[in-house]
Amino acid sequence: MTSVSNQNSSLVNLYSKKSAITSKHEYLHGTRKVEYFVFRTRRRKTSEIIVDSDEIVIRVPYSKPLTEIESLMKEKISWILMKQKEISDSGKKIEISKPLYSKDSSLPYLGKNRKIQIKILDSQKENDRKVEKNSVKYKNGVFVFNIQPSIQGNQESNEEIKILYENWLYHKAKIIFKEKVHILSKVIGVKANKVVIKNLKNRWASITKNNEINLNINLIKAPPEIIDYIIIHELCHFKIKGHSYNFWNLIRGYVPDYPKLIEWLDINGKNLLS
Repeated sequence: MTSVSNQNSSLVNLYSKKSAITSKHEYLHGTRKVEYFVFRTRRRKTSEIIVDSDEIVIRVPYSKPLTEIESLMKEKISWILMKQKEISDSGKKIEISKPLYSKDSSLPYLGKNRKIQIKILDSQKENDRKVEKNSVKYKNGVFVFNIQPSIQGNQESNEEIKILYENWLYHKAKIIFKEKVHILSKVIGVKANKVVIKNLKNRWASITKNNEINLNINLIKAPPEIIDYIIIHELCHFKIKGHSYNFWNLIRGYVPDYPKLIEWLDINGKNLLS
């Protein structure tokens, strides 16, 4: 018997209360290690596979041999992975909106879409004359753009807003990234000689032979935990080159839920780079 679960509670916690013996196992599917839990109970006469987005539970009769359970995994692994993907896809959500740089839209900063206010300055008004032309301020979660009217009329310039926003992001990223690298370097026990902020097109970060770390400026649009993960990822490369099992094991020690952060980037990355 097979079944699919969309429950928020952990399947392991749910079924461990009902089973006499619990054991954790791994099934090697190609190069991928698939973790699953076996729950044995004297009440069952048949086997049952319960699948959630990130957990697999197999409930079996108390005396069922492990070899038969492994055979069941081999037989059902394609179905299991397909169902997990379906559940995961159904819960995916794009959290970052694509920037439009226009009135009544939003701009991403630290993982949230922040509202835009655009003020077209009127040189005839005394208060407006005191405001710095073509400037941006961020206050109470809102970007306020003070735009000088164009010669075509009092229409905001999307390109000007984009430039102001990107310059503001660069200055913020410079402060936040350097502070995070300083703190996280101490946690991991390495030292980055320099932090360089770039508008990278094909990667979120990289390191150099001189122990410099390059960070994509667009990361400043992502949640703090995403920024932390990317920095930790690169700092761990100071210890282990490449993406071996030992490397990911090292990452897991600092960021246990890193697969979920990678998935967030897969879903929202395109809009971060817009």
